[in-house]
Amino acid sequence: MTACQSSLSNEARQEAYAAIGKALVEEAQSFGARPMPRESLINAGKLWFERNQDALRDALRSNPEIRSVAYGAKQRDYQRLAGLITDCLIVPFAGLPIASIATLVAHIYLDHFLGTTAEGAGDSD
Repeated sequence: MTACQSSLSNEARQEAYAAIGKALVEEAQSFGARPMPRESLINAGKLWFERNQDALRDALRSNPEIRSVAYGAKQRDYQRLAGLITDCLIVPFAGLPIASIATLVAHIYLDHFLGTTAEGAGDSD
């Protein structure tokens, strides 16, 4: 496994996207909108990531410890990364499922949002 590979299962990814999608449509459903099928919630969560890349990137780059933890060891400590990411996102993304967002960022989007990897980040264990 390389330092940048994730062990997050596809099922866990889909669940996290669905949690984000559910949070986005919850208010509409409280006013009588029909519940959305799971696939639509997953798509809404993925779309949310596409539309919020700049804001996520800005929030993550404000914490130099994230880069240090992501690239400072042979294997990433995803639990610690998710905690650091949660700290960065909790205020700007209040009202959304921050734990789901942080998990997806730590496992999937982090390299993209940080822009570059540290030397040796892709070396095999």
